Amino acid sequence: MASDPQTLRRLFAAWKPFWNVTKLVLVEKSPSNIIKTRFFDKVFTKDRTQFIMLVRHPLAAVSYQLKDDDPKGDIKGKNCFASHIKHWATMYRLFLDDLAVLGPGCVMLIQYEHLLGHGLDKENGIARMQVCD
Repeated sequence: MASDPQTLRRLFAAWKPFWNVTKLVLVEKSPSNIIKTRFFDKVFTKDRTQFIMLVRHPLAAVSYQLKDDDPKGDIKGKNCFASHIKHWATMYRLFLDDLAVLGPGCVMLIQYEHLLGHGLDKENGIARMQVCD
């Protein structure tokens, strides 16, 4: 898929109400976009598009998601826990497949758990790396 000006205009129109377009950097942070990186890489100009992916351990992500649905904080639906883990694994597998075709230096991975313990200080060993060569 090549860059389509009409698609770009529609995306910008949809996201513009949530952005301060006077800023140099515009961010779209919907979790579902992890499986849309290849699409965004084609739609937006490569010299101006970068992906910062915040990765969370699957058990923490799924536990949070299941608790979030219950005001008491109880994990419900024991049968669906495996389904959520499978969904997480599928989503990240698709993202890893996309990494192989994205442009050089375009993706930064940050592991959520390391961010909590170390902040964004490189000297403290944050799990941060450029994935694309």
